[in-house]
Amino acid sequence: YVYIYFFSTLLNEFSYFLLYFSTDSVWSESVIVAFKFNHKNMKYYLALIIGICTSFVSMSQTNIETTAESSNYAKTSTYKDVMNFVNILDENSDILRIETIAKSNEGREIKVLVIANPMVKSYEDSFDDDRVVVYIQANIHAGEVEGKEATQMLARYFVNNPESEIMENCIVLINPILNADGNEK
Repeated sequence: YVYIYFFSTLLNEFSYFLLYFSTDSVWSESVIVAFKFNHKNMKYYLALIIGICTSFVSMSQTNIETTAESSNYAKTSTYKDVMNFVNILDENSDILRIETIAKSNEGREIKVLVIANPMVKSYEDSFDDDRVVVYIQANIHAGEVEGKEATQMLARYFVNNPESEIMENCIVLINPILNADGNEK
């Protein structure tokens, strides 16, 4: 949520903006930014405020679609599509890390997504962590495309909801394509 409050005083030449950013309607999880500016420079301050609002709103959600979603479920993701999808999630989140766990016979990297809030530094750190470690594996056999698409959507959900009850209590490991070579056949 982004709330913008604007008020101006008749007593002097200054106006004030109060911006309130929140992941929900709870004040305790919010950021408040106040601006005082001179009317002579109003257009520059308005541009700055609009830029900040746009940044906060776009940062709050990663809205990338899977190949299945963007094709109205007429197509499925290639290996390259999945890697692009998870890389975009990774670039836009500090609760997701991508690790390579193996290479396929044809040289494709088998990836696992580590999703945790707060993030663990290594898998060894999860041994002493009180959270439950959940491993989800998809696309084990060629042609099993539903799991691959669903795990991408699930990873996106976690990235977009880092304060969810699941993220508070779990470290989630997702392997969206175990059979990377079979996926391409």
